[in-house]
Amino acid sequence: MAAEIPKRLNPFECHVLDTARRRGLLERGDRVLVAFSGGADSTALLRALVALRGEMGLRLHAAHVEHGIHAQSRSHGEHCARVAAELGAPLERRAVDARGVAARRGVSLEHGARLARYEALEDMASVTGSRRIATGHTADDRAESVLVNLIRGTGLDGLTGVPARRGRMIRPLIDVSRAQILRYLADRDMQWVEDPTNEEDDALRNRVRRHLLPEMERVAGRSVARTLARLSDTVELDREALDAAGSALLGQCRADGGQGGALELSVAALRALSEGAASVVLRAAAREVLGPGAALSLAQIQQALGLIRSGTARGEQKLEGCLFVRDRGKLTLSRVEPPGASGS
Repeated sequence: MAAEIPKRLNPFECHVLDTARRRGLLERGDRVLVAFSGGADSTALLRALVALRGEMGLRLHAAHVEHGIHAQSRSHGEHCARVAAELGAPLERRAVDARGVAARRGVSLEHGARLARYEALEDMASVTGSRRIATGHTADDRAESVLVNLIRGTGLDGLTGVPARRGRMIRPLIDVSRAQILRYLADRDMQWVEDPTNEEDDALRNRVRRHLLPEMERVAGRSVARTLARLSDTVELDREALDAAGSALLGQCRADGGQGGALELSVAALRALSEGAASVVLRAAAREVLGPGAALSLAQIQQALGLIRSGTARGEQKLEGCLFVRDRGKLTLSRVEPPGASGS
C-alpha cells in the first residue's frame, strides 16, 4: 500500500516525496546537504526539500560552490545566501579553482569544474555531518547524459545516464522535467539565476540540450526526454542484475594471490565461461581494483579476452589506467596511475 501523501504539499512537492520514497533516496531524520547553485533546478530542489522538511524530519544545509569561471560567480553566491536565509537553510560556501583542477587533470574546463564541485560537496558534507548530498539533476539531465554518452560511445553504464543514487549522492528531482520545475518556481514566486556558460555551444552537453534534444522531440512529436529516462531506469535494473551475477562469477574465478591491490583470476575458469560471462567478470574485477565507478571500455574487454584465449603463456595489455598481465594460468588486473597523477 502506497504511503499517504500530505495534502498540504503541492503536486510538485508530492512528486518529489514520491520519488524519494519509491527510490529509497531519503529516510526520516536524514541530514542532507543540498547543492545550491542558484539556478532553476537547484532552487526548486532546495524549496521542495524545505517543504518536505517537517514531513520527513530532514535537517538541511545548502551548499554553494563558486567556480570563478564567469563574472557573475560572486553575485550568484550572494543570491544563494539571500534565498537560503529566506528558506531557513544554513548555507555552506566554498570557492574552488576549476581552471587549476582542469589543467592538473588534463581535462576540459567543464569537466574540471564538475570534479572540483563534487570534491567540495563531499568535503562540506563531512563538515556538516550530512548523510546525503542532494543535487538538482532532472529527467531532462538524464536524457541529455544518455545522448552525450551515445555520441561519445558507451555501454550499459552510459545508458543509465545520471543515476538516481550513487554513494551518498541522491537526485530527488530525477523524475521531474525542467518544464515542471519552471511551473513550480512560478507558482512559488521563486527567483533564480542563469549560468551564462549554459548558453555557450562550446560544450557538447550544451549543444545536445539546446539543439539536438529539441530537434529530436520536434521530429518525434513527443517527449523524447521521458522516453530516454524510462530507458535509463530499465537499463539500471538490468545492470544491477549483471553486477550481482558478475560478483558471483568473480568469486568462482578468483585465484589465490594478488598483492598491493591487484586481483588475480584463474585463466582456466575464465576460459570455461562464454565471452559475455567472462566480460561481466572482468568488469566486476575492475570495480574491485579501480573503484565502484570504474567501467572498462569495449577495447579493454577485447584485449583482456585476447590474453585469456591466447595460446601463449605470457602477455600483458595496458589501457586507460588498467594493466592486465597473463602469466600462465593466472590473469592479474592492477591499477596504473595516469601520468602526473601524483601532482594533482
